Amino acid sequence: MRGRFILTPLTPPNKGWLDPECPRWASGCAAAAGQRGRIPDLTFVGVSSVSDGCPVRSGTLFDCASLTKPLVTAALVRALGVPADEPLQFPPPHTPYPLGTPTVAQALVHAAGMPRWLPVYGLASDREQALCLLPGRQTAPPGSATEYSCPGFILLGRWLELQTGRTLPDLALEYLLRPLNLEGEAFFPFAGQVPLERVAATELGNRIEREMAGGAAEERPSPIRGEVHDGNARFLGGAAGNAGLFATARAVFRLAEQAWDLPGHPLAPGSFWNGWKAGGAGTCFPDGALGHTGFTGTSVCLHLKEDAISVLLTNRLHRENPPDLFELRKRFHAEAPNSV
Repeated sequence: MRGRFILTPLTPPNKGWLDPECPRWASGCAAAAGQRGRIPDLTFVGVSSVSDGCPVRSGTLFDCASLTKPLVTAALVRALGVPADEPLQFPPPHTPYPLGTPTVAQALVHAAGMPRWLPVYGLASDREQALCLLPGRQTAPPGSATEYSCPGFILLGRWLELQTGRTLPDLALEYLLRPLNLEGEAFFPFAGQVPLERVAATELGNRIEREMAGGAAEERPSPIRGEVHDGNARFLGGAAGNAGLFATARAVFRLAEQAWDLPGHPLAPGSFWNGWKAGGAGTCFPDGALGHTGFTGTSVCLHLKEDAISVLLTNRLHRENPPDLFELRKRFHAEAPNSV
């Protein structure tokens, strides 16, 4: 291997600046970094749950939250060869879009006109009925503005299912997880396939989402572990276009490698491209890189100039008053490629 990752040596794997830094931000974390096409260097710090003290190991699964958007949903669009200008059209009984039908490309760059977030489970008690009502919640004409949108990716995942006649988890298994030999290291959804000791816990209940949903979300036990944190993905069966991926740091690294041949490249920092966000000023990713974050405390970065990838998975929600990880992510993803 060429060079060593700054958070290594691998024996033991938790020595480096992340070792003393991690407790400030999360009870546990796993990191991976390396050149594309090579075996990544790995680092593990802390525990996956404060209740049982299980240490974070190479096989620890993290709820990747919104990393699902680029690593699963956008990746499936590419794997299935979906044309970018294909309209994201839904048949009856779906509610029509009130302001125009977006394209697949617009959904991928968060320009489909859908809101940033809404409780899909508040639209109806039935999964199918709620998904049929979702297009009617469009708030802006397609292409008129860019607003990061979880409902937009939920619709994109729903559209892929209707177009193929298969579930999103089945598609992910056939086109992504199985070809990459990630069975046992990545699950979409996680449904008890491995012992809970291998899964990093997330929030101590679901206070954050209950406050966001204004009473629409039911109270969940504390801590959330072995079940997707995102309430919409949970309502939709544990996996949806916006969330549901559980994976190890190595698995996230391998999934990120598949995004390297993205056509084109965004110009402005913070803009979106094929499910990824352009790095630079105002973001936690370096200039010229592409990346994505997850609400549970996860992030992944494609260092295009250095031909490298860096992954940081934490369980930052697993404490009272979860911290903002912007500074930790910014430092980590800035330093990682310099040592691989």
